[in-house]
Amino acid sequence: MDDAGKAKLREHLCIGCAECLLYCPTGAIEPSWSSSSQLLQERMVEYALGALQGKGRKVAFLNFLTDVSPDCDCAPWHDASLVPDIGILGSHDIVAIDQASADLINAAYGIKGSRLQGAFLPGEDKFRDVHVQAFWEIQLEYAQRISLGKREYTLENL
Repeated sequence: MDDAGKAKLREHLCIGCAECLLYCPTGAIEPSWSSSSQLLQERMVEYALGALQGKGRKVAFLNFLTDVSPDCDCAPWHDASLVPDIGILGSHDIVAIDQASADLINAAYGIKGSRLQGAFLPGEDKFRDVHVQAFWEIQLEYAQRISLGKREYTLENL
């Protein structure tokens, strides 16, 4: 708190987790989609790399492409889904599964009445339509560059 009794961010203590954005009760904290967005996304990739180092194929990843929210699924709310349910993906490669998930979501028809503004057709970027200044590819490009995984994948239906 500052002298006027208002909440104040202490930037020198920030670890870049973005929890403050999710839990600010008044919405006073807004994301900056400038260069800080790229730094946050790269930091998240580095945290994932640190958590997974040395585990090799002992770790598996599951992505549930159901109720695809326009916002982070870690948020304490959920808006209308952007696309119909697609299914569940599994992989030992965290980067490949996220790339496949993004590709499948963007290949789906968008749901009218969701927060989509115009990306209703298959092949249109659903994420960019909802968050114009957020470049989701940054995380996957950086993750591949630091050898967290590969963006190439093969889908096998079970």
